[in-house]
Amino acid sequence: MIPAKFTCILVDDEPPSTRILRRYLHDFPQIEVIEVCHHAQEALQKIQDLQPDLLLLDVQMPGLDGLSLLKALYRPPLCILITAFPEYALQGFELEVLDYLLKPVAPERFAKALDRALLRLQARTEKPAAGVLALRVDRKNLRLPFSQIHYLQALGNYVKIISTQGTFVPRLSFNEVEMLLPTDQFIRIHRSYLVNSQSIQHFTSEHIVVNKTELPLARSYRKAVLRKLV
Repeated sequence: MIPAKFTCILVDDEPPSTRILRRYLHDFPQIEVIEVCHHAQEALQKIQDLQPDLLLLDVQMPGLDGLSLLKALYRPPLCILITAFPEYALQGFELEVLDYLLKPVAPERFAKALDRALLRLQARTEKPAAGVLALRVDRKNLRLPFSQIHYLQALGNYVKIISTQGTFVPRLSFNEVEMLLPTDQFIRIHRSYLVNSQSIQHFTSEHIVVNKTELPLARSYRKAVLRKLV
C-alpha cells in the first residue's frame, strides 16, 4: 500500500532555522513542503489558499506573530509550534497545537513530533484496518495486528511493544499507543504495563505471565484486572 502524502507549510522568519527543519523533513517522505513563508501575514494568505495538512510555525515574527496567525485561521491545520521562547507553550496548547518544540530543535525531538503528526493525519484520512496498530518505527511504516501484541511497557517518554514480530520502540508515549488499542482486549495491570488478555498464560494476585515473562500486577489495578480475568 502506497503511504499517504500530506502537505506542509513552514513559517519562520529565520532562514537558517527553515533550512534545518527542511533537512530534518528529508526523513519524512510522506510530508511535502509546499510553501516556506518568512512572515505570518504572507503565511495567512498561503494557508487559506493551499489548505495544508500540517503547519510548522514559529511564534515570534515581525508584525503578526504565530499565535495571532493561528487565532486568525477559521479552520487551522494541524500545527507544531517551533520557537526559542518557552513562555508561549501554554497559549499554544490552549489553541490545540499538537506539539511545542524549543529551538535549537534536536533531530530526535523533531522526529517524535512528526511521528505524532503522521499518526494523527493518517487517522483522519485512512479507513482503519480492523484489529491493526499502524506505527512508524525506524523510518518504516509498521502494521501490527492486535493479536500479535503481547504487552506494552512504558520506557521513559516512549513505549516498548513486545510482539510475535519482535520488539519495537516507536517515537510515541505509552499513553498515546494505549489510546489506539481496544480496551476490551488490552488491560492495564500497572502504571508501566498494558497486556493483551489473549496472551496471558497464567496469573496470581501479584503477577501476570505473558509470553513467558512475569509482569507485576499493581495493587491499585488488582481488583479491576481480576474482575476481568476471573
